[in-house]
Amino acid sequence: MAQGVFAVIGDVGHFNPTLKGVLRRIKTNGSIRRMFVVGDLFYPSGLTDKDPRLAEFERIFGNVPCPINVLLGNHDYLGEPKLYLSADKGKPRLWQMPNYYYRLCYPNLDVIMLDTQQLEPCYTRLPKRSNVNGRLVESKVGLGRSMEQIRGEQMAWLEGALSSSKAAFKVVMGHYHLLSNGAYENNVRLTKLLVPLLAKHRVDAYICGHEHNNQHHVIREGGHKLHHLVIGSTSGCRTEYQPRQEGYISFDNCYLEMRATRDLLVFSFVNLANKKIRTVKIRKDAH
Repeated sequence: MAQGVFAVIGDVGHFNPTLKGVLRRIKTNGSIRRMFVVGDLFYPSGLTDKDPRLAEFERIFGNVPCPINVLLGNHDYLGEPKLYLSADKGKPRLWQMPNYYYRLCYPNLDVIMLDTQQLEPCYTRLPKRSNVNGRLVESKVGLGRSMEQIRGEQMAWLEGALSSSKAAFKVVMGHYHLLSNGAYENNVRLTKLLVPLLAKHRVDAYICGHEHNNQHHVIREGGHKLHHLVIGSTSGCRTEYQPRQEGYISFDNCYLEMRATRDLLVFSFVNLANKKIRTVKIRKDAH
């Protein structure tokens, strides 16, 4: 029996019937203990002070029967990133985000939440209004630090978090993808930054959004296999297909179910018909 069952969704900010349908499927699952949102909570321009969309978010997500943890996407940085922090101004949020990057530990599983805007802010292609650059990140969260310092601090933290992990399985989440066979190109700079470190510490999976579809790739580095899963279809799909490398892609609206036991980590893309359209199984030390 699975000791931990989780749901991962991404790019949710349209607040439309599709999103509501996916959330209903998560609710009827019955065994989900926590939900993770991998960025872009508010389209098109992020959360702002006294934002009326906050009440809409709380109305839509208020019936989710489990805690919600979030990280930020590029659209979120076009608003005020600090407003997403759980403790901002002492006001409780429906979601949990204690810092821009943080770790959650469960039996057999560590989940590490990254802020990819603070790692590779200049990556995006569509549309120009969603662009985030280093200067914007410095102005929003820098507190006098340069982009190089901001990036370096998160990478040092990530090295420490991975080095200290004793979990059977390790999963890292971020907004930006590494590879894509969709509308966006491969994120070469973020791949070069993250993959060697993730492989060094035998991270089992990197889960992300940004692309509005579902994808699965296997990245091989130094004898290690890193599973790369994209779940950006939760409130809409973009159906462009560009076969840049071997990998799975689908355009169903889905959530990603994640199950962890002592010996097995299982990911399933679950669509609105409650069908598991793709399942990936990772066995302990099967790298």
